[in-house]
Amino acid sequence: MSLSRLERVDFLEIKSWLYKGLELTSYQYSRLDDIYIPYYFYKQKEKIETSFKWRSTIPMFGIIYLLLIIGLPFNFIFKGNWGYNEKFIKIFKTWAFKVGINLN
Repeated sequence: MSLSRLERVDFLEIKSWLYKGLELTSYQYSRLDDIYIPYYFYKQKEKIETSFKWRSTIPMFGIIYLLLIIGLPFNFIFKGNWGYNEKFIKIFKTWAFKVGINLN
């Protein structure tokens, strides 16, 4: 199982799972707020349908990703900072998400 396809569930969703699964009474449901659950619960993320247009950019994505890694020292030499600006990273992560690549 790939952990990158999981997302953490908040306490309200856990409460609704317990309420539906265990058929709790209203009193038991209200008492759930008083307990501490030391565990984290996860669920699978929704699968995203990707169009052919985005999937056809996968080879170009790999090439550009490699060029960005190779270009980091030159970016540091000319601009004085290691890394790229947040706007560019947001655009690149959106593209990676649509292609189906996890960059986290």
